[in-house]
Formats: sequence, C-alpha cells, structure tokens
Amino acid sequence: MPNAADFDVFLRSFGSIKFQGLRDAQAFVLDRYNRVLDTSDVGVELPTGAGKTLIALLVAELWRRDNRKVAILSANKTLARQMVSEAVALGVPAVLMEGAGRDIPGVDKRRYQRAQSIAVMNYWVYFNQNPVIDPADLLVMDDAHLAEHCLHSLYSVEIDKHQHSALFDSLMTELGARYPEYGVIADALAPDTPSISSAELLSFLDHVAVADRIREIIDSSPALQSDTDLRFRWTRWRHRLNEANIYVSRRSLWIRPYIYRLWLAGGHTRSNYLDCTFCANMA
Repeated sequence: MPNAADFDVFLRSFGSIKFQGLRDAQAFVLDRYNRVLDTSDVGVELPTGAGKTLIALLVAELWRRDNRKVAILSANKTLARQMVSEAVALGVPAVLMEGAGRDIPGVDKRRYQRAQSIAVMNYWVYFNQNPVIDPADLLVMDDAHLAEHCLHSLYSVEIDKHQHSALFDSLMTELGARYPEYGVIADALAPDTPSISSAELLSFLDHVAVADRIREIIDSSPALQSDTDLRFRWTRWRHRLNEANIYVSRRSLWIRPYIYRLWLAGGHTRSNYLDCTFCANMA
C-alpha cells in the first residue's frame, strides 16, 4: 500500500483551478488517514458539503500511482458522473463504467485493470450476479450505507402477497398455525388487513423449527415455475435458511442473510466490510 503522503503538497501538485487547498476538516481527516495506513478498513464521516469527494479522489489517486486498481462506488449513475467530473477538475484520470457489462468499453476496463485510471461506477455495476469488473485493491464507497439496497436486491428472497398470492397464503397459514402469538401473521391472513402493520423478525428458535417446512412449501409452489427471478433467488437460499433472517409483514415474507455474502470464484472476498460512511480499503 502507498506510504504516508503530504496531501496538501500532493493537492497543489495537480495545479487544479477548482481545488487549490485543503479545508481544515479535509486536512484533519487526511492526517488521520496517514496514521492508519496499516488498517484494512477505514470509515470517514463528515457533514454534507464538507469535502469528502476531494478526500476520496486524493486517496484514490495515491493508490493508483502505487500501481493499484482503484474503484469508486456511488449510489446511482448521476452521482457517479458527478464524481468523474470532479476527478477531471482535479486532474485525476478516471473512467465511468455504467450499464450492462457488455456495454462497458474494453479499453476502459483495461485502463482500470492496469491502474491507468480510477474506475467510477454505481454499486450495481460492481456488485453483480456476473461481475465484469475485477476486484479493486482500494474500494471507495461513497455513502456506503446506500449499498444495502443493492445487496438486498441481489441476496434476498421476497414472497409478495399480490405477486405470489397462493404461496404467500400457504406460508402464512403454516406460520399462523404454529405461532399464533405473531399478530402480524394474523393481519396478513385477515380479510380486513390493517392498512398499517409493521414487519416482525421471526425468532431464531421459531425460524429453525419451521425452516424445513418452509422449504417444502416453497419447493412445491407453482410460483417457482412462473417467476424465474424468484426461482433463481430461492435456489441460492433454499439450503441456507439457517443463515438467514425471516421477516414477515402483512404483505410480504422476506428471507435475508445475516451478513451479505460477497464471494468470487476461488473463495476470495470482493468486500467483507460495508458498514462505513466513506471507504473500504481492500488491501
């Protein structure tokens, strides 16, 4: 990993018209960053408008110049494009990666892989069913808490009352017969379902006791034949029910992992740290 840097001198070396000096908060954060270079995961929290983007770009460029692959993830395409614009204003080489993997120009992928440019993209491009972006040596996550929605969409199963009505009713009938103490299950089965009803986490003991029966009900459901997305998600989780949380509400049953599993072929983790505000340093 790169050695400690004088980031004020580093910034001035770009000769950027827009970014000419560090604010006090930025200088403070970058000084602290220099003290934790041997830490695998780093989180930075600053108020909106305090200058996290410049901090991210300076750290990212330092790593790129050390011949490391660097990726910056944003919540959506608009923010990713803004990040590239800021990189251009600073003078940092960056490539925008968006859309399906086949649509990302090969030359941009190679520039990232050869540490010639920083790759900027949204979470869905990097965390994907069929990843096309090589794992980064430094992964910068802008507003990392927003990654949860992306990961939830990839690693969860949802049985919807309206989309999978017969399956939903079968599951709730089974749960209601076993666990009448859950009011939300009764709400889900009632013809006059309340308009407001919060979701509840099935207790771990109840979860383990009913897991095999849930598997039987879902396996035998015609919904798996008509809904390919549901079938794919269920195939991933059917043998791992004891590694998941089960949430029930009046309109849905969710199967969600305790911890999102982000693994590449060969057992290497793409990222095992998501609970940060700014970046995960994947040395």
